[in-house]
Amino acid sequence: MLRDKREKKFVQVAVMAAVGVALAMGAATAADYPKRKPITIVVPFKAGGGSDNVARVVAPELAAILGQDVIVKNIGGAGGTIGTADAAAAKGDGYTLGYIPVGPMVSQPHLRNLPFGLESFKYVCRITDGPIVLMTPKESGFKTVDDVVKGAKAKPNKLVFTGPVGSVPYISMLAFNGAWGLKMKTLPLNSADTAKNMAGGLVHFHAAQPNVMGRYDLHGITFFSGERLAEYPDIPAAKESGHDLQYSIWAGLNVPSSTPDDVVAVLEEACAKAVKTDRFIKNMKRVQAPIAYQGVKDYTAFVKEQFATYGDILTKAGLKK
Repeated sequence: MLRDKREKKFVQVAVMAAVGVALAMGAATAADYPKRKPITIVVPFKAGGGSDNVARVVAPELAAILGQDVIVKNIGGAGGTIGTADAAAAKGDGYTLGYIPVGPMVSQPHLRNLPFGLESFKYVCRITDGPIVLMTPKESGFKTVDDVVKGAKAKPNKLVFTGPVGSVPYISMLAFNGAWGLKMKTLPLNSADTAKNMAGGLVHFHAAQPNVMGRYDLHGITFFSGERLAEYPDIPAAKESGHDLQYSIWAGLNVPSSTPDDVVAVLEEACAKAVKTDRFIKNMKRVQAPIAYQGVKDYTAFVKEQFATYGDILTKAGLKK
């Protein structure tokens, strides 16, 4: 009996000691952050793409503010889900961040079983958010939304749009067709391959960021936004045609959900300062990425809202896992 009590007491003391050590380690991690080692930003796409470009713009700003090296690490594959999974599985000490865009964050989880979800992250800050535009070859004859609607209804399943399945361009076109009751075919191509097929007359529509229009000399029909963009005053917003369709390419910095809140606060403050620096603003213009900062509270709410929106569209399209 006495031996049992002693063993029980020993276990209680051991557990309390372990908890104390864990708490002390957590406190120490927050107290000395980010002095111990360089910070890594995981980008879930290959180098040279849009996400990579922005991550490499923000990295030196964070480094200067935090007083620590910030390294960008590219882990591409599977629509961004491999790198996102890697960022989610990292140690929650603030030394591994994910620069995760809309696709792998709120679209891909609806399409396949993945080792991460919304609860896998804490959301530090949104950095960029730019609406996409519905575009077509200039010689196609489609100039307005009304032209597209009339043409698609006159030829059901004859007109073709493109975009990788589950991507923002793809989902925005599903929403567009659903809003006007249209039926189109789809080809899962990226922007470069789309341009080639548009030139050959095999593809009629594509939704992408506006810089694609200039790159491939395409005509912009409507922005998937609530209002016109100052930079493109002649292209109407979808809302003006009767349907408030708002789809954009956004991305932000996340950390594993186990990261202490005070470490998250340090990163949030650094991010808020970074997006205001002259060098950051200049370089974001260079890579043609609009600045759209949100802090922890607003960014977290935004991601949850986007997750629900994309899930609804994919469910209606019969694509949800």
